[in-house]
Amino acid sequence: MKKLKYLLCAAAVVATLFSCSEEKTPVIPVTPPTPTTPEYPESEGTEGKIEIYVKFETTPCNDVVFIGSYLDAAGEDVAWSSDDVSRLAHFTAVPKFEGWYKAVIGPKEADENGMVAMGKPVQLDADGNFNWAFQWGTNTAETGVEFFGDTEDGTVTIEVENSVEPKLNFNKDCKVVYLASQAWKSNPCETKNAAGEATFNLTCPAIADGGAIDVVGNFEENGWTPGTHVMTKNSETSYTAKFTVPATFTYKYVQSPDGTTWDWGNNELDEKGADHGNRDLDPSMTANDTVIAWGPKAAEED
Repeated sequence: MKKLKYLLCAAAVVATLFSCSEEKTPVIPVTPPTPTTPEYPESEGTEGKIEIYVKFETTPCNDVVFIGSYLDAAGEDVAWSSDDVSRLAHFTAVPKFEGWYKAVIGPKEADENGMVAMGKPVQLDADGNFNWAFQWGTNTAETGVEFFGDTEDGTVTIEVENSVEPKLNFNKDCKVVYLASQAWKSNPCETKNAAGEATFNLTCPAIADGGAIDVVGNFEENGWTPGTHVMTKNSETSYTAKFTVPATFTYKYVQSPDGTTWDWGNNELDEKGADHGNRDLDPSMTANDTVIAWGPKAAEED
């Protein structure tokens, strides 16, 4: 009997040792998938409104408004008026989507082309004042504004005004639009010139005998009127001038082949042969500029 008990105990010990030596299958922790954030703030839209989403690659430092022709909160047509910026739709940052801003406008009755609204974003200055110089765009023929995401083809179009200024046109089927904008024509976040006397030094291709070159810009008097701020000729390719300018001055150069007839077709061109965008006056109040070519009309008349 004792021998049997001994054998049973021995068997139990062996079984225990065997079970302890069995290799256990390791438990691999399962990591739940990380939820992905959409590239842009997708929206179904709001009945009776147009939602405008823009990713500003150059982050605004001031309020951004939408200027154009559409219905304001009171149901009145804004009609491109900047006299009261409180009437304009303001862009607000979209939470959780860095760089994205949203504005909501009211569509008007469709016109004969089916358009119900139009306009463009403009950044206000530090004091909350409106300035056309601070509208979106790169200030070149390549506007830097393009559609993004699920904007339906044909519901909104980009029209380029004055060669370098993109404008949006919305038709009656547009509910939501997504766009990306690279820059501002002139960025109010950068240091600007103060009001005062400015010196302009220009190097340019020779123009016809008897011709003249003018500085056009946002002067307080005769602003953007060619022929009112004519430069002094130093040589065939060198001109200079001194004028009193307002703060945040933007400008460009136009030439007249006969010195009296002025045409925007004779303005300066960029390296790609397109109309040159507006220039920002350096805060030093001295501009040392080079024009590489004049507009096609100038070439035809030479």
